[in-house]
Amino acid sequence: MRRPGQDASVSLRLAVRLYLRLKPLIRILHENRKDPLNRMTSKLFILGFVAVLAQAPAVIAQDEDHGKRWYLDVKYSKLAPLVVTSAVGKDRVYWYTILEVTNKTGAARKLDLVARALHPEDKKNSESLPGLHPEATQKIAKKVGKEDLVNILALSGEIGDGESKSVAVVFSRISDLAHFIHVRVGGLTNSVYVEGKKAWREKTEVQLAFHRVGDEFDVTKNEVFDKGKTWITVERSEIR
Repeated sequence: MRRPGQDASVSLRLAVRLYLRLKPLIRILHENRKDPLNRMTSKLFILGFVAVLAQAPAVIAQDEDHGKRWYLDVKYSKLAPLVVTSAVGKDRVYWYTILEVTNKTGAARKLDLVARALHPEDKKNSESLPGLHPEATQKIAKKVGKEDLVNILALSGEIGDGESKSVAVVFSRISDLAHFIHVRVGGLTNSVYVEGKKAWREKTEVQLAFHRVGDEFDVTKNEVFDKGKTWITVERSEIR
């Protein structure tokens, strides 16, 4: 049985979903605003589509957690170095962490993860992005004994409820001058959700903090300490 006010809440959630799905149409409408016929047809279609579906919350409410905030569970390994020697005998240093992402949300979720490493001590090189680096990813998989290890940039599709995936985040440009390194990972929670009677758009990242002790001359021998995991709200705004 539905609780009082649940239909109104579902209607609000539906409106949020419709807004996101109709944004491309709205953009087309804006780009063709000088054409009266095109403008009127598009506007009627959008308004009619929203009005009809907003009055049918039971259809959308089949997914009981629709609109609620969910989080994928994530465990991680300590940031570690890997030296790869090329065919011409040149060494290249990579830094990596392995994520164990588990879905305990009760439904399948789309996997679209992004990552970055922040090391603000180096003013000229304060942020690094991960790369595919297949030569490094293969060595990491062999080193840790995970044949199913996937590079974060090669990750796609969904993660089923109760399913876990091993994900490698591999960097090649983390500054040698950095002592405090924060690896930020996004895509582990839904960016649009309903809280009470309000709909929110939020950019959320999990921060993995590491402290690398030592100088910049042989960083691969420097000890790295795990300083914990924190959820960070980067941006948040109400959808009106």
